[in-house]
Amino acid sequence: IDPVPKPTQRQLEKGLLKKDFEVLQAWGRIKGDYYLLDWRRNKGHDPSWTIKAFFELVYRWNPRVVSVESIAYQTTLSYLLTEAMKENGRYVMIYEDEDRRSKYDKIIDALKAPAYAGTLYVPDRYEEFREQWVDYPDVSHDDDLDCGQMAVKQLRKMVTAVKAAALNADVDNLDMSLARACP
Repeated sequence: IDPVPKPTQRQLEKGLLKKDFEVLQAWGRIKGDYYLLDWRRNKGHDPSWTIKAFFELVYRWNPRVVSVESIAYQTTLSYLLTEAMKENGRYVMIYEDEDRRSKYDKIIDALKAPAYAGTLYVPDRYEEFREQWVDYPDVSHDDDLDCGQMAVKQLRKMVTAVKAAALNADVDNLDMSLARACP
């Protein structure tokens, strides 16, 4: 999830013209291939929209983990989602992504290798994502790519943790916090 802060009065008066999108995406990984499965995007900020879109994706795709950008204001989103999960009785592990590198570095590091290798699949219906990728970094908005990099990075971490645990651990004493990225 790539959240955005509440718009200022000036942004509202300009019709959110240059305001970023809030983006939620569902990604999957099968045998080293990364697939953009679904997404929701909204210009501006509306916590009720975010929570609704979150649960739409959770109930449709049943993710093991949700990665949320958690720098500055965005840390509030993790709290709001945790409270909403308590109210709904449906829980998903939230990973708070606190990567403070430049957005450019994060996007290129996560997406370039799978794209180059031909293992990054983005259906035609996600035209905005494809356009951002082709034109990057010369784009007015990179929110879709930023959200995608968090997902691909998290999927790669989960697979790496499982492999490391399987290679280095006694199966009877497997550290599940490492193997499944949860306690």
